Formats: sequence, structure tokens, C-alpha cells
Amino acid sequence: MSKVFTDLNTCGECVLPVTELTTLYLKLCPSYRGVEPPKVNLYMVPMFIRATQLTSAVIDKMDVLSQKIISKIDGIRCVKENSTEVEIDADLVMSCVRCKQNLHFYEYVSLVPLFLYSNTYVDYGEAP
Repeated sequence: MSKVFTDLNTCGECVLPVTELTTLYLKLCPSYRGVEPPKVNLYMVPMFIRATQLTSAVIDKMDVLSQKIISKIDGIRCVKENSTEVEIDADLVMSCVRCKQNLHFYEYVSLVPLFLYSNTYVDYGEAP
């Protein structure tokens, strides 16, 4: 029980071998209660909110689109910049971040607007 408690609280999922032929897979789902997750805008910034172990073994199990996108999520660049950098259509990137690959649905990624009302923006002249 302590393994289940620890794994669910840290990773949000747990794999528990019961017998040689039976394995129990547990995963916490967000409480959207049948409501679609919010839409992803081109100018939203995806950022990780849960600790993820992005080892090469984990990344190799993902599809090609997710492999390219997940390495570009840094909490600074918006969805449009990420899609331009990896040279993939922005609609595909938005669906990958939103719910196709469940990054936002399973609360691995939070989406923050690029321009927030509470932020302060200052012009520093020409960029170096």
C-alpha cells in the first residue's frame, strides 16, 4: 500500500505486479467530470507542472510528433514558436498539447497566456 500511495502522489500512476500473469495499472485522472479540457490557443505557453522523467526510454515510446514537441516545452516559448521551430503545423502541435497525447488533460502541462494582464512589459530598445 505504501508503494501505491507514494507512486500515485509523485507520478500520478502506479504499476503493481500481483501475480506472474497479473499486473495492476493505476492512474489518477483529473476531475474534469466529462467536460472537455480548455482549448489551446497559438499564443499560450505550455509549461510542465508535474515532475516528469523524460529519459530516452520514455521518449522512445512516444509517437514522432510528441517526441519533437516535448523537448521544446520550456515554459517560455508559445505553441506557435514551438511549431515553427520543429517545422510542424500549429494545429497538430495544439492537438498534441491539448488532449491527443493527454499532456494537458492528465495535468502534466499547464497552459498560460503569453501576455498576462498582471505582467509588466518594458521596451529595452533593439535586441542584441
